Amino acid sequence: MRIGIIGGGAVGLLLAAYSYKAGYSVTILTRTIKQAEDINMKGITLFKEEEMVHYPIQAYLFSDSSSGNYDLIFIAVKQSILPFVVSEILKNNQSPPPLVFLQNGMSHLSLLEQTIIDDILVGVLDHGALRISGTEVIHTGKGTLRIGQVKGTKDFQMIWNTLSANGFTSEKIRDWLFVMKKKLVVNALINPLTAIYKVKNGELIEQDSLLTEMKELYTEVIDVLQFTESKGLWEYVLEVCQKTSQNKSSMLQDIENNKQTEIDAILGYLLEQGRGLPVKTSKIETLYQTIKKLERNEEKM
Repeated sequence: MRIGIIGGGAVGLLLAAYSYKAGYSVTILTRTIKQAEDINMKGITLFKEEEMVHYPIQAYLFSDSSSGNYDLIFIAVKQSILPFVVSEILKNNQSPPPLVFLQNGMSHLSLLEQTIIDDILVGVLDHGALRISGTEVIHTGKGTLRIGQVKGTKDFQMIWNTLSANGFTSEKIRDWLFVMKKKLVVNALINPLTAIYKVKNGELIEQDSLLTEMKELYTEVIDVLQFTESKGLWEYVLEVCQKTSQNKSSMLQDIENNKQTEIDAILGYLLEQGRGLPVKTSKIETLYQTIKKLERNEEKM
């Protein structure tokens, strides 16, 4: 089984390491030639608890590569460049391989529905990952990769079983849309607030003012997503904050590193969904605009 992974961020490196450990032929397709060269020279180093393991994984520059030589491709890039990635795959392949999309947010679902590819899957990732260099990644927290089938009928259960047997718990789910909505609630509450106030996840529940603001945002988010049954959802968000209390959200890391965030895929998606609905979105709008200003360096916090 030949697996391609587009994206050399934390998720891409983590998935590549465990896929190689599971016995698959793995190739990472990177954005920069430097990262590809570094991976080819050093491989990928996975840190987990007290363990450190090196995996000799191949890498190529995505823009120079064809995706036709793989049985399955995981796409672990940000929402903003998904249209380019998908267009390149379609341009270079008459019969593209099955694709698994691993993005935060839900704005990419409309793109996937319009894409002419036989097998499309989405993944909701709860595993914690921290990239410390272009070739090194820490598995910061064991979770589950939940896979939903958006299009197609091909069975990839063997892959999920093998990944799970090698320490990267993965499972196919039927209610993937509900799971994506649940993950979106978590991302919508934690990411923007931690990025704006420059705090770790746990501080959202330790500071009363931040907890109150998160609760106000929660009310708007679940109204937009039209959760008919939200019992236990707020408690789940608090649990995530507690379990990841020492983590910096990906959005906070992006702001600190002067990178574009995924705010459009998260709060931007919610604003789009809220248009035309009899719901309040003022808090969502305020946080969205604040993050956009931070991205443009127009506002110093």
